[in-house]
Amino acid sequence: MMDIETIDPEELRDAAARMLGDMVERRAPYDPGKSADRAGLYGAMVEQGWLLLTVPAEMDGLGQSFVALAPIYEELGKAISPVVLAPSLAALELLAFNPGDALTELAAGIAGGEARVAVADQGSVSVAGGTLSGALTGVLADESATHLLLLGADGQAWIADLSAASVIAQDSWDRSRILHDIVLDGVAAQAALAAPDQAATGRVRAHCDLAIAWDNAGGHARILDETLDYLRTRKQFDRAIGSFQALKHRAADHKVDLEVARGAARNATRAFAAGAADAVTVAAQARLVTETAYRAMAEDAVQLHGGIGFTWEHDCHLFLKRAILNELLYGRAGERRDRIAPAVLAKMAQGRA
Repeated sequence: MMDIETIDPEELRDAAARMLGDMVERRAPYDPGKSADRAGLYGAMVEQGWLLLTVPAEMDGLGQSFVALAPIYEELGKAISPVVLAPSLAALELLAFNPGDALTELAAGIAGGEARVAVADQGSVSVAGGTLSGALTGVLADESATHLLLLGADGQAWIADLSAASVIAQDSWDRSRILHDIVLDGVAAQAALAAPDQAATGRVRAHCDLAIAWDNAGGHARILDETLDYLRTRKQFDRAIGSFQALKHRAADHKVDLEVARGAARNATRAFAAGAADAVTVAAQARLVTETAYRAMAEDAVQLHGGIGFTWEHDCHLFLKRAILNELLYGRAGERRDRIAPAVLAKMAQGRA
């Protein structure tokens, strides 16, 4: 085995925070006179080596675990980044560890920034004779996505070239992200796995769940900090409103919720990085915890900012929109609860035995 030096995640966090602070203007997607520089930001991420982090060393990657990606995803959430990394990096969980020249070439393309992947569940798409037919709605992907990774419920997966599909961008209340409808009409596809493998497809789903969990944690932390700053400076009756006991208690509750959410995300990240048997379950649990806490904080931030928080000119609504959309990506919260409930109940029963 090759010795691989572990990169300090906090150094990655500092570098990501500086770069995103310089390059991301979070209101740009909402300003008719501006546009988010997604291409430039993505190019900078490639130059920083973010897409190489979890690529195995034998494929000229950096050989790191998801622990290295977690702070990057958290900083992306703080910045409300308009660039989506998670689908492509989640696809590497499957592509980088399966034989086949075509898949290895695609994995290298993702790592080098030439290829970008959208990930979706099979849903109503039919697979016959090596082709895909059907329609997908609300697929998270940047406009330059080149491939689709379709995950079957039975542990199978397929890769299709999006140049042969009809990809239509859809409006969303969170303009920092782009959702697409994808129409597949006999589009050629390659099996991404030699045989159905629930563990392999599960890791792709878990990566997406963890990426959103950390995005939630980052957004929660940023809007909480900005709300606390407002409470310290906004005065009423010659007193900072943050000194009022009712508001202090509300802020303290959100801080506690944030720390609980971060703890769940950290625990799930360690389990995923270690390849634990329950990694898929705890990743989904962490996402559920963080999205509940983030939405509650974002909703309350609007109220805690008073009248200005309800206006288009204030940034509160940017975080609220991100929190709500995060709940809907890759299936609704209720579907995730149904999916992991048997494993959670079984573990509870085992603990009582």
